[in-house]
This record gives sequence, C-alpha cells and structure tokens, in this order.
Amino acid sequence: MLNPYEKINWQSVSRIGSATHMHMTDQELLDNGYRYGIRHFAISNYYPAAPYDADTRPSDFRLHQHWPAVRADGSIIEPPINWNDIITWKDELDEPYRSELPFTEGELAFSNIPDDAILSPNSEHHGFCNSMRIHVCNPGSTFTSGNFDSHNNYRLKQHGFSVGFGGTWQEGFKGMLAHLKYPDAGGITIAHPTSGLLT
Repeated sequence: MLNPYEKINWQSVSRIGSATHMHMTDQELLDNGYRYGIRHFAISNYYPAAPYDADTRPSDFRLHQHWPAVRADGSIIEPPINWNDIITWKDELDEPYRSELPFTEGELAFSNIPDDAILSPNSEHHGFCNSMRIHVCNPGSTFTSGNFDSHNNYRLKQHGFSVGFGGTWQEGFKGMLAHLKYPDAGGITIAHPTSGLLT
C-alpha cells in the first residue's frame, strides 16, 4: 500500500483545525466552528448534496439547480432546473410550504467568511439504490446529487423524484472522483460505516 505522507516533513507543515465532514448551512454555524478553532471547512451538507462556498444561496437549489434531477424510474431531467416550473401540485401541500411557492431568491448562506478560513468542496450523498442507508462524503469534489426536498414537504417523492443519488454507489463513486477540483486532492469517505453496507 502506498503511503501518501511518506515524503512529508512533519516539522515544517502548518496544522489547521478541520474534520472529515461537517454540516453548516448558515453563518451562525460557520462562526461557531471558527470560534472553536476550525479553519478548514469541508462542509458536507446534503438535501441536496451540494458543495457550499462563498457564493452559495440555499435558494439556488430550488431556482437554479445545476445538476440533473433523477426520477425514481431512472429517467433524468437535465439542468438547469427551476423547481417552480416543475411543482405544479401546490394545492396538495400543507402550510407553510404551500405559501412558500413560488420560490424566490434568498440571501447568501455565508455573509462573512474570515480571511484565514478555507472552504473546500464537499457534500454528503445518500439514497444509493443498492445501499440506501449509507452516507458518503467527497472532500475535494464538486460532485452534486439529490434535491432540496429531504423531508418530502413538497411531495417530490410522491411525484416520482428520488431524494438522494438514485443510482448505484459505484456510479456515485465514479462521479465523485471525476469531479475532484484538483487531481489526487481529495477522495471519498464513508461517513457512517455502521449504518449500511456497500454491496
């Protein structure tokens, strides 16, 4: 087995606080992590599984989805996707979700990123058709999957959409490695290895 750290002089490196994955969807959560010493933020939000950066607005996932939407039958809707154009069943929704339609542009997730903070692409994927319970992160990769309706408040599942990745974990892993921002700088971590098995 290759040792990727074999040639590193540990006496000369700068160590910074980080984690394999972390869920942070707003400025308050980022500030809290920074307060406790985190400087490298491998933010791994899901629902959808999309990397967060300085330009991310959570409303983008509803108005400007830039990755395909997968239906439960395996068919694909190609991007760009505005869910306002797809959710034609507003009358089926409970409040307050019915009143949220049509979706509108929102604020940035992070309004103040400290100069010494590093945000790396990452996200946490789930809903693989051959391993439903496992959650997998892809630090360093811009790979994106799923949709915004994790709790089925907008009834996307009833209308034929897969909430998670929808394909096999093998297909997902290939996509994660193909979308590394820098070659060999990142990879795949199984976030909760006891909650499901890869088959």
